[in-house]
Amino acid sequence: MRSHGQNIQFSPPFTKEPAYVLSAQPGVMAEAVNNRQDGFILSLIKHDGTTANNIWTQWLGYIDP
Repeated sequence: MRSHGQNIQFSPPFTKEPAYVLSAQPGVMAEAVNNRQDGFILSLIKHDGTTANNIWTQWLGYIDP
């Protein structure tokens, strides 16, 4: 369960800038904001434009070779 604006941190950080693929439960759009090697800020927005909290999310981080 995650909320809009939550900071997701990785330890240890990636060796290069990673890309993130995110998804959230139906009715919510998920996005990584301010991508960094050590994490990102989670953006969770409902389809009506309001922020979403206590939402199931999942993400995959990868590095393009």
